[in-house]
Amino acid sequence: MKYRESDKYQFEGKYFFDDRSEGGDKLLIIVAGYKSELWDVVFERIENFTPSDFDVCIVSPGLENEELSSIAEGNDWSYISTEENKLALAQNMAIKQHPEADYIFKLDEDIFIGKEYFQQLLSDYKEAKKNSRYKVGYFAPMLNVNGFSYTFFLDEIGERESYMDEFGEFVSTMGEISASKDSGAAEFI
Repeated sequence: MKYRESDKYQFEGKYFFDDRSEGGDKLLIIVAGYKSELWDVVFERIENFTPSDFDVCIVSPGLENEELSSIAEGNDWSYISTEENKLALAQNMAIKQHPEADYIFKLDEDIFIGKEYFQQLLSDYKEAKKNSRYKVGYFAPMLNVNGFSYTFFLDEIGERESYMDEFGEFVSTMGEISASKDSGAAEFI
């Protein structure tokens, strides 16, 4: 790939852009490049659950990856890679190359989405923006499998005791939890 120089759009750096955008008002940026063992499952779910009116752009900061480029091409998505490993540059270049996007969604390559994920997130964002006393600039879903949010999630669905019985923990931590090293615990959540 031949890299080209970016202009001064908050960051400078060389990047490559394989453009398949359609100029829609919704953009999904997928940051990928370092967890290839998840790509088959994650990208299949993204392909199945992303509405057809979305522009999708895979970005790989700091590396050129032919497999990601091929995944993008096979799905008619765009692909951006940056010469330097600068996440902000890669994301900013994706945003800049999609100037019609009013709604920008971002996923990492290890996020598993489900049916109606984007529709629900956009609906909730619009509802919060309409009815909040705050000026809502961005909106983020709660991720269930991290050292903090999994406890709120399990409490919300009434599964605290069952989880504790099976996995012996229920603690909020910056460190590892069972779900980050035990696929059974992750699947439970």
